[in-house]
Amino acid sequence: NPDGAREMLTGIETSARAAIDELHDLLRTLRDADPEKATTGLLEVAPSTLRLSALKELAHHATENGLPTTFTVVGEPTNPPDLVQVNLYRITQEALTNARRHGGAGATADVRVRYDEGGVEVEITNTGRTKTYAEPGMGQTGMRERAAVSGGTVEFGPRSGERGGYRVRVRVPLDAAVPA
Repeated sequence: NPDGAREMLTGIETSARAAIDELHDLLRTLRDADPEKATTGLLEVAPSTLRLSALKELAHHATENGLPTTFTVVGEPTNPPDLVQVNLYRITQEALTNARRHGGAGATADVRVRYDEGGVEVEITNTGRTKTYAEPGMGQTGMRERAAVSGGTVEFGPRSGERGGYRVRVRVPLDAAVPA
């Protein structure tokens, strides 16, 4: 399937370029950091285009790539630290990639961002096949690390019910201190 292969390679290229851009942003931040903040471990992350406000576009992109995806915001949006926003974006991106890769034909996805007094939560669910592994893959390990660095938690696993599929939910308290 040449068209399918081309689409997959385009997705891989896009993800690789985004990862390189993110790495460059991080290196610029480290290089340009205030020396006093650097010695106290309070490095700040440079603003990025990978923000919670870009999740709607990410859901649209998933739909364009064969995974019909809905997007919903619940509550009044807040403005968490840039590092938290980048990490929530990347967790969502990974969850949608996994849904497209493992969900099978006819799978759909839903992205919900919930804001409340205590924090922000992003939940990504999908229908379709449920694939479980004895050991978590690099994607799940990365999601755990991103959630922890943001001061939050992540849970994932098969969904119950007749629709099947998988669920990823990450929550970051607004008062969580973001470690350097």
